[in-house]
Amino acid sequence: MRIGRDVGDLARYQCAREALRPRGRVSLRTIHLSSQEDPLPVWELQEAELANALQLKVFRGEWTEDESALQIGHFQDRRRRGIYCYPEIDRVEMMRTFHRLSRETPRTGCRTMDIFHVACALQIASCRFLTFDRRQSLLARWAGLDVIVPPQLEGA
Repeated sequence: MRIGRDVGDLARYQCAREALRPRGRVSLRTIHLSSQEDPLPVWELQEAELANALQLKVFRGEWTEDESALQIGHFQDRRRRGIYCYPEIDRVEMMRTFHRLSRETPRTGCRTMDIFHVACALQIASCRFLTFDRRQSLLARWAGLDVIVPPQLEGA
């Protein structure tokens, strides 16, 4: 089973795996990803966003440099062990999909990277999509993805 994710969800998953809780609640539905048998697909821009998000935690005074470096190291180790994988992505087709999805921006208010994550999920044939972002959730549903709704967004 392939599950697409937004980078915020990847960060929550990464932190939950190491019992370092980010500010805010870690969803049990995020933690359930650890039982997935297939490697979790992570494309290069998600990894870049994750690494920078963990550095921003240091900038904001939420984490120490050592805590951030530890999480980045855990991510890299998991990638080497095959827990995460780089999926094959047809970049030309992804850009076509991006442009098609971006026509929904006036309705959804999605940001550029939100659209790219949905386009990537479509490219790798994800069967489900996890996001904590309401706007991205609207776009993913519009695109035909089965969206996993975290408890804090249910009914919103």
